[in-house]
Amino acid sequence: MNNKRLGIFVFYDKEGIVREYLRYLLNDITQCFTNFIIVVNGKVNNDGMEYFKKLTQTVYVRENIGLDAGGFQFGINMVGEKELRTVEELVLFNDTFYGPFYHFEDMFNNERIKDKDFWGITANYESTDGKKIFKTHIQTYFMCFKNSILIDNAFYDYWRNLNTKTNNYFDIVYKHEIVLTDYFENLGFSWGTIVDTKKYSDSDIRLNYNPYAYSAQDLLKDNCPILKRKIFSLKKSESMEVCDSTQLIQSINYIKKNYDYNIDMIMDDIIRNNNAIDVHNNLCLDFIIKTESCNSRKVKKLIVFYCNDIRSLELFNEYTTGLKCDVFLITKNEDVCKCAEELNLKDIFIIESTHNNIILELIKLEDKLKKYDYLCYVDDTIITTKGSRYSYRNSVLNTRFSNLFQCEGYVDNIIELLQKEYKLKLVTTIDQFDYISTESERFAKLILQNEIKACMHKIGFSVEDDADYATIPIQFGFWIDMKCFLELKNAYNQLSKLSDFEAKISLPIILCKECNVSWGTITNEDNVSSYINNTSYIIKSNSFAYGDIRMTIYMTLKRVKNQILKITGRL
Repeated sequence: MNNKRLGIFVFYDKEGIVREYLRYLLNDITQCFTNFIIVVNGKVNNDGMEYFKKLTQTVYVRENIGLDAGGFQFGINMVGEKELRTVEELVLFNDTFYGPFYHFEDMFNNERIKDKDFWGITANYESTDGKKIFKTHIQTYFMCFKNSILIDNAFYDYWRNLNTKTNNYFDIVYKHEIVLTDYFENLGFSWGTIVDTKKYSDSDIRLNYNPYAYSAQDLLKDNCPILKRKIFSLKKSESMEVCDSTQLIQSINYIKKNYDYNIDMIMDDIIRNNNAIDVHNNLCLDFIIKTESCNSRKVKKLIVFYCNDIRSLELFNEYTTGLKCDVFLITKNEDVCKCAEELNLKDIFIIESTHNNIILELIKLEDKLKKYDYLCYVDDTIITTKGSRYSYRNSVLNTRFSNLFQCEGYVDNIIELLQKEYKLKLVTTIDQFDYISTESERFAKLILQNEIKACMHKIGFSVEDDADYATIPIQFGFWIDMKCFLELKNAYNQLSKLSDFEAKISLPIILCKECNVSWGTITNEDNVSSYINNTSYIIKSNSFAYGDIRMTIYMTLKRVKNQILKITGRL
C-alpha cells in the first residue's frame, strides 16, 4: 500500500443526499490522495452510496455521535496507529465548505505550509466573548498532519483522550477545535495556514472575530480556495454587528467573476438549507432595474391586473399600452368591466367574492397561462391612513406600476434577472410599506406584522427573530417564472386554506420550498432615490418627531386596524 497521502472525509446530511457542490469538491480533492476513506455520520441514500463507492471502497456508516470530531476519531481508529505511522500526510476534512475555486493540488503545493508539521486553510486568532478567552487555533473543517506528528505518540494520545460522546456543537468546539492547535504547538510542532488570517486579527482580542464568517470576500482575494457553508446561515443581525452584511453576495459575485465555478451549486445548497427569508436578507437580493435594455427578450409575457377601481384601470392602461405583453383583467366590479371594454381589454375574468384567493384563481387558469413564459401579477389594493385621498392612492400606484413595467426595456431587464441570477424565479416590487413616507404608515406596518406572523405560523413557517417577519413583502405585485408558478398546484391544498391576503404573503415561502429557488425585490432607477430618502428621513427624524406624532398614531390606530382586518379577511 502506497501511503503518501491519506484522506479521511466525514459526511453528514440530514436527508442523506450527496449534493452537487460536494461531488464537485470530492472529484477534485480525491485526485490528491493515494488512499481515501469516507465516514458517514448518520445516513447516505443509495445514489450517494453508489457515488461514494466510485471514489473508494472504504466507506463506513456510523451513528452521528460527536459530530465531525467523532467521525475523524472513528476514521483514525479504523486505519489504526500502525498504518498511520507510515503515512506521509493525513488530511481530515468535512463537507462544510464549497469549492475548490482553484485545484486542491495547487493548495497542497503552497509555500506557506511547506515546512509546517500541521496546517489548515484558515485560523481564528485569540478572541473573547466577554466571558471566555479563546486561544488562536486552526479551524478544523480541514486539517493536514505530516509524518513528523504521525510518528509521535502525542498524536494518538490526543485522539484517544478526546471525549466525543456528545452532539453539542459548542462542547465539541471547546474540547477539540480550540485546544488542538495549542496542544501540538506546546509540544514543539509548527503550524500554518493557507491564508494569512493573522492580518485580520487585532492586538485587542475583544475586536477579533471569525474571518471566514465576516471577511469571506477578503479571504477569497487572499487565495482561499473555499467558502464556508455556515456563513449563509448566520442571522442578518449577527453579520451587521461585525461587517456591513454585504460580504456574502460580494463573495458570490467575486467567484462568478474570477473562477470557472458553477454558482448554482452554491445557490442550490443555500436554498435547501435555509429559509426563504434568510436567503433573501443574507444575500441582499434587492435589485435596481435599469430602463434601457441591450437585449430584447423573445419570451411570452402576461400581465394580470386584479382591479377594483376605475381610476386604477386608467392608470394601469397608461403604463401597459405599447408593452409586448398580453393582459388579463380580473375584477369583481361591473363598472371596471365596462371601462375595460372601452379600453379594448379582451381577457376579463369576474370573481364573485371579495376574499377569493387570487393565487388559486390564477392556478385554475392553467390552460390559459401555460403558453406564457413569465407572469406579472399586480393589484390595486391600498392600505392607508389617509382615507381615499386621490393624491396618495395615485402616488402609490404610480410607484407600484413603474416598479413592475415602466417600459419595454425595463421589463426585458427583469426577465434577464429571472433567467440568469442566483436561481431567482420570483421578484416582488418594493412597495407601499417599503417606501415608508409617514410615521403613521410605519405604525400601520407594525400592525400588519402581527397578521404576517400569524399567517407564517399557519403555513408552518417560523424564524428565530420576530423582527425578520418585517422583511416579508406584502404581495401587491410581482414577476414570476411561469413554470414555477404553475408548480404551485402541488401546494394547492395548503393554499386553499389561506385567504387572499395570506396566500400572497406566503407566496415567496411556498414557492421557494416547492421549486428550490430564491426570490428578490425590484425597484426602478427613478424610484430608488425617493425610497432611500424617505426611509432615511423616518429613521433620522424618529427620535425628534416621536413626541409630536404619538397622538396622531393613537387616533389613526383603530382606522388602520379595521382596514387591515378587512383586507386580510378577518372583518
